[in-house]
Amino acid sequence: MKHLIESIEYNNGKFPRNELQQIIERKDEAIPYLIQIVEEVRANPATFIEDQNLINHIYAVYLLAQFRVKELYPLLIDILSLPDEIPDEIFGDTITEGMARILASVCEGEILPIQRLIENTQVDEYVRGQGLLCLVILALNEQLERGEVMSYFQQLRMAAKP
Repeated sequence: MKHLIESIEYNNGKFPRNELQQIIERKDEAIPYLIQIVEEVRANPATFIEDQNLINHIYAVYLLAQFRVKELYPLLIDILSLPDEIPDEIFGDTITEGMARILASVCEGEILPIQRLIENTQVDEYVRGQGLLCLVILALNEQLERGEVMSYFQQLRMAAKP
């Protein structure tokens, strides 16, 4: 497994379809390695910002979301809560292309961390927007009551009025 995980570490210009398929087939064995990658991002975000060819964290987040690994949730919330554009520098287009679905896949209806993310004005606006979209996704998938989400959005709107 270690060899497979190492094979997806860097972007070499070729999508590692076979390697990812093998990781998916051996998901139980892969999960600890994937979690470790995300823990490294949380501990050392600068490493993933400075080396733009590092891509294993993107694969790790998507795979863990696909596997619905709840341990990803607090790690991801911590990373997404980093100030300014740090999350965007780490995840790039994944922020706007998939982060809401990723969060919805692993939060198991525990929305308080997402609400804190949304309400934190130090957090990147695109990340906050993905938090809002996550709540919509949860409502559409009947994991949250639509009325609960609408009520929360109304509270946000009222709080934003001068």
